Amino acid sequence: MASKVNYIVANYIGPIRAYGHYQDIFRNDPLCFFKKHVEFFKNDYVSGDITPTYVFNDDIDNNIRKELDTYQETVDIIYRKNSGFSYGIWNDTIIKHLNSYDYFFLIEDDYIPVDKNFIEPFRERCVGNTAFVCGLVEEASLERFPGHVSESDGRFPFPSISNGLLSAAACREVFNKHGTVFKINYRSDYQSAYTNQIQFCKNFTDMGYGITDILDEYSSPYNNATKRELTLYGSNDRPLLQPIII
Repeated sequence: MASKVNYIVANYIGPIRAYGHYQDIFRNDPLCFFKKHVEFFKNDYVSGDITPTYVFNDDIDNNIRKELDTYQETVDIIYRKNSGFSYGIWNDTIIKHLNSYDYFFLIEDDYIPVDKNFIEPFRERCVGNTAFVCGLVEEASLERFPGHVSESDGRFPFPSISNGLLSAAACREVFNKHGTVFKINYRSDYQSAYTNQIQFCKNFTDMGYGITDILDEYSSPYNNATKRELTLYGSNDRPLLQPIII
């Protein structure tokens, strides 16, 4: 029996998308990234039990929401308060769907799978005590992230490139203990976003779960949208996900 995967897309439509080289793209079509994901699953994905969920902030323009409503019969769309950044979106959606899936695939709207087989390398590594397989794992410490990591936290791994596959069974265990899945706050300042990135998987690692990445065989591109620079992590030019635009 095929495992069921909830592919959770954190979509953002707001001021940060209204500057620089994104400006003309989003002025022409604020839903361009969303439509790329919908098109991918409609035209390219041919196997597997994957259900996309597209999550938007609930204060988007009424005209954009009306257009999204035309997709409601064919895709799962959720609106929520714009808080907690992508980590809040993922946490709330995982909790909402906690008992309905075997895995959750976390992704932000400006990245998209390279081909129809993207999920398998993540799933092959999400076994045993490994709860999360992401694009890049690095180490957090007080020395490296002063003001964001406390002395009591010591040194611990964190998903530096957060797109990846998360075990739903591990999520249920963490939720049963903590009443939430991720260790995050829901403030909207960018320091909170930075702290959330470092600690959002800490409930898992504190319970003895492992996190890993795909860099043993694959690569992970990171798109610095402000500088328009692409950094490729890993020794092989074999990405499973890629930025939609650079």
